[in-house]
Amino acid sequence: MDEKPFPEPQTVTEVVELFSARAAAELERLATTSLNERLGKIVEASVSEAYVFGNRTFQFELVNRGARENLGFTMEELRDLAPWDLKPEYTEDEFRSYVKPLLNGEVEILQFTTVHMRKDGSTYPVSVQLQYFPDEGEVFFASITDETERRAREEREKLILNEMNHRAKNVLAVVQVLARQTAKRNPEDYVSQLEARIAGLSASHNVLVQNSWKDVPFDELIRSQLGHFEHMIGDRITVSGPPTRIKATAAQGFGLALHELATNAAKYGALSTESGSVAIAWREIDQGDERNLELTWIESGGPEVVAPESSGFGSFMIEKSLTSQFGCKVNLDYDPKGFRCEFFAPAERVLSG
Repeated sequence: MDEKPFPEPQTVTEVVELFSARAAAELERLATTSLNERLGKIVEASVSEAYVFGNRTFQFELVNRGARENLGFTMEELRDLAPWDLKPEYTEDEFRSYVKPLLNGEVEILQFTTVHMRKDGSTYPVSVQLQYFPDEGEVFFASITDETERRAREEREKLILNEMNHRAKNVLAVVQVLARQTAKRNPEDYVSQLEARIAGLSASHNVLVQNSWKDVPFDELIRSQLGHFEHMIGDRITVSGPPTRIKATAAQGFGLALHELATNAAKYGALSTESGSVAIAWREIDQGDERNLELTWIESGGPEVVAPESSGFGSFMIEKSLTSQFGCKVNLDYDPKGFRCEFFAPAERVLSG
């Protein structure tokens, strides 16, 4: 190097052009390296599984952390493997044939679903988006999503929809029975009776929904059928029993029976006067080799009780419905001093385990 000024302007121009070209190339190299490093870090930390493999041996050159952790392989182990080693649905020939449209430039992206096999032999469903980059090292890049959670979610949604369909049909069937039997046995006040019974059914349904259609606290079910008499609970109406959960399948039947008992008490029994009272209690008891739920409804202080000459739909719901559905034994006692009803239901059929 010489400290003296260049005598020829053309020489200065040539030197500046030479160094500027070299400097630009170096800056571009540094920028590209930095970008590749950043992209590499992004791919490595990606939630999706990412794979890079060449177009000759198809052995993996890069597999990100998420894929390695899911598969159980180290990067060193994966460098000896190819896509068909992870995809048991494909042989080597089948996979090479499948990706030919990418190699030939016929398509830009291949999207498909298959399964991946982990190191321990277990498999999981995946969706694959595969691209080929001939100008960037002649490599394939696969972005893969583990579909396990999505498919499990779809299965849960399917089960829920099927369950909702089943329950809707069941509720409609119950409403049909209520409508037919109410029209047959109570034609004179059909509309009011049917509305009241559907309201009772709706109250049981609300309790079931609030408990996600799982086992229902028995006291909640009972109180749901005493909505019109809520102000009397704790005073003229007592509700007592140990913490007990009733199966969802039995809640609807018991709810309708309790609705009929409350309706009869309001019309003809203890709740039709200012002084009558109702005691509702339940417990689990052993009867021989069987454990039963005992539910008692005892009225007192009301008008003199007279046994009906014929049974109506309410009596049918109390006596016959639970008997046919759950093998429940029902005792009705028309004591003049107060009506009494006792239910004995097999615990294994109506109570949660």
